[in-house]
Amino acid sequence: METILPFIQEYHLLGIFVALLACGFGFPMPEDVILIAGGILAQQEGQAIWPSVVVAYFGVIIGDGVMFTIGRKLGTRLLDHRRLQTIFSPARRARVEALFTRWGAYAVFAGRFAAGVRAMVFMTAGAMKVRYSLFLVFDSLAAMLSVPLFIWVGSKFGENLEAIKRAKLVVGGVALGVLLIYFGWRTWRRRKERLALAAAESSNPQPE
Repeated sequence: METILPFIQEYHLLGIFVALLACGFGFPMPEDVILIAGGILAQQEGQAIWPSVVVAYFGVIIGDGVMFTIGRKLGTRLLDHRRLQTIFSPARRARVEALFTRWGAYAVFAGRFAAGVRAMVFMTAGAMKVRYSLFLVFDSLAAMLSVPLFIWVGSKFGENLEAIKRAKLVVGGVALGVLLIYFGWRTWRRRKERLALAAAESSNPQPE
């Protein structure tokens, strides 16, 4: 926080945008810290948080889209690169790819809350040929949840690190709750469709 806050204080909205864009390119800097710092600055200056939310949202979406496009253009060749494997181990990559194999574009939503591996998750989404429209929908939905929440946390609790840590846990819990509710509804709907299909087949037996 002490490192990024002075940069954002000097450049304000431009600083937030550039820092988040750098995160999208894989720069080793926690995205949530940048968002919280943006909220802290709004509090210090007595400003509304919505300009920071708008700028941060577009910084996040553009950065994510760039990593997705890189993965889509270069595919697994980039993921197989020796230097990339030092930060994105084969075991971690296998887990991420298994997540995409099972959930497809839905995994993008979860990836937005996976601190430290967001860039790799979005690059993997591109490499695995997730449709761009689906990627944009789920990434946008996740950003609509995470960006305002983290900026609000910074504006609400200022530089109280303990309060921020607790609030971050709440944000993570909210995101997890949304995912569980969605996947639970999706599972219930599929089960209901299968039962309806089975009932229709049993009521209309095939002639011998």
